[in-house]
Amino acid sequence: MHSWPQAREKALAADAIVRRRLADLGLNFEAIDSELFGVNACHGPAAPPQPDPAEVQLRTGVRDADRKAVDRFTRELIPLVLNGPPTATGFGDGRPPVREVVAYWLALVPRDLIDLRVEVVE
Repeated sequence: MHSWPQAREKALAADAIVRRRLADLGLNFEAIDSELFGVNACHGPAAPPQPDPAEVQLRTGVRDADRKAVDRFTRELIPLVLNGPPTATGFGDGRPPVREVVAYWLALVPRDLIDLRVEVVE
């Protein structure tokens, strides 16, 4: 959590620090996603601009098949809170665990291949 003033800018600086550290370590992930709660977590770039929110929470996550690389990512978070942009707070749970993510992949099928019907079973 980063607090006013310039909470958004502090959170973006923290995100840049993490990404730079990962690049310096040679860690390349399938995906790196960051969200700014209090600014754009729900609506992304469609969120209306906020001049200077009171507080912003940065959430950053990675996805990769290499569990050791993901574990190394989690080790980069504690120094960020201790040595990163000022007013960082709220990291009381310690290092986050690495866990497998189960997700679904949306697949679209052409409508003409689907036989629509309703069955009432008694």
